[in-house]
Amino acid sequence: DAEFRFTYLNDRAESMLERDAEDLLGSVVWEAFPAAVGTDFQAAYERALREMEAVTLTEYYEPLETWFEVRAYPSESGLTVYFRDGTERRERERRLERQRDRLDLVEAFTHVVADVGTATERAVSRSHIEQMVCRRLVETTPLAFVWVGRTEGSTAEFLPSAWAGREDGY
Repeated sequence: DAEFRFTYLNDRAESMLERDAEDLLGSVVWEAFPAAVGTDFQAAYERALREMEAVTLTEYYEPLETWFEVRAYPSESGLTVYFRDGTERRERERRLERQRDRLDLVEAFTHVVADVGTATERAVSRSHIEQMVCRRLVETTPLAFVWVGRTEGSTAEFLPSAWAGREDGY
């Protein structure tokens, strides 16, 4: 209603909110879900009622470990809120974003390899090439620090032979 009291919940809402309708009906949403106070949920719902315009948002609600995709429609009698679990969708988007980042990095590596390939004609030594690769990767990718290493003797320990960028504890 206009005071943010629950007046109806369907079975799906009960399941997603992990609460029975009988426990929530008549209670104020901010009292029933205090972790939502001060969040984008509250701001959007209040704006919808104040401006009498529908709002949409996607927001994470920590206590339920769920991303909620929300559509809220105001009326004279209050607010009708439709929501669904957007957690899987959000995870897919995050995976796609990581894959795009990796592809961007592979593309940058490809350009660096091409640059280094032409520069090897002028290179003095292997260590010079390694240093050039490290420096070029730091300059052209989002990588903050790059190093090249190799194993010494029979140990499996890597020893750095060239590096570039901000070491900051690496």
